[in-house]
Amino acid sequence: MQAGRFALNTDSQGVFSTFSVEQIYDQLILPRLVQQGTELDYQENGKVKRNEQGIPLDKNGDTVQRINATAIADLPLLKLIGHSSGVATAQQMDNLQRKDMKSLGYLPQEQQAFFRKSVLVHFGSAANISLAHSGTPTVDITAATDIRSIAGTDLASSTTPSVQDYTDLTPEIKSEVQEILSRQRKVKNKHITIKNPEPIITTAVGEEDKPLIRVTLPCMSDDPRRKQDGHSIINYTREGPEIVKALMAVIDKQHAINDVETMLNEASDLVKNQQKSRAA
Repeated sequence: MQAGRFALNTDSQGVFSTFSVEQIYDQLILPRLVQQGTELDYQENGKVKRNEQGIPLDKNGDTVQRINATAIADLPLLKLIGHSSGVATAQQMDNLQRKDMKSLGYLPQEQQAFFRKSVLVHFGSAANISLAHSGTPTVDITAATDIRSIAGTDLASSTTPSVQDYTDLTPEIKSEVQEILSRQRKVKNKHITIKNPEPIITTAVGEEDKPLIRVTLPCMSDDPRRKQDGHSIINYTREGPEIVKALMAVIDKQHAINDVETMLNEASDLVKNQQKSRAA
């Protein structure tokens, strides 16, 4: 995954995948795409057998058939959780899924509908999140000071807000954040907790209908277990703002990811109601 994320960043055609990701895809995603997914014929290496044209085969040696539009609508929402380089794995699976859907005869609008039957919630994303192709709707929760995430992305093309975009940071917090970013000092056995202001939340939909909700935190607290590196998923789940938790609750009730703005509004209302209840 670590090597794959850099190759993925330069994959303008949306075709890159690694062997390990192909194994995961064939086990997790492919069975949802075809009729009688349990009858797929797997090799000893975990990948599905295919004919010369790359069409998956069943245990009788026959090419599998796609599911129809009604079956797509009836699919349960597949909820994926990822961290760090996992976003590269997820996007490689999207590449494989687009290829299979095309070869199996899915129309473009059916492909979009199928992708909307899954969602990726991802923390500390350490690769570019591409909107150039159709793919799994993604909720990206990454801190602007997460150096391990920054190291895996192409900053020249990144739309992730930086620390300077947070106008409500106090001078003291800004100073602390800059120290964390520069890593000019060593902290031993010390946990620095920073009170985050509200995150920056942006939404986007790619030309081929891939939705993205980006929740950017200004910073993460130092984690002494990782030598002042706040990249750990424990930090993200512990310090995630209320809107993130509310959004997860909203996603959990969805049958498909259709309108991200409506989902965000519902999550915002949930937070306001919770705050009113605590104040009462």
